[in-house]
Amino acid sequence: MEAGEDIRWLPRHTVPDDLVFPFGGKDWWLIDDRLLAMGHTEAGRVTGHEIIDAPKGSHEAVALRNALWPLAIPHGEYRP
Repeated sequence: MEAGEDIRWLPRHTVPDDLVFPFGGKDWWLIDDRLLAMGHTEAGRVTGHEIIDAPKGSHEAVALRNALWPLAIPHGEYRP
């Protein structure tokens, strides 16, 4: 955030019911609108991350981010 990033949180319970998450429902981070950092979990524990540099995946992530951005809570306002 200090570098100018706009970080937001979107609790799963606030996601529209008709939305189907891409990437198997895994958590992911979009970096510079072109790289995906895909989280991998097992039994609820993070086991690692994978960096994906594929235009198809990043296009899906950008489209989803743009659709959900207005629903997301800015980092400074988010309270778990």
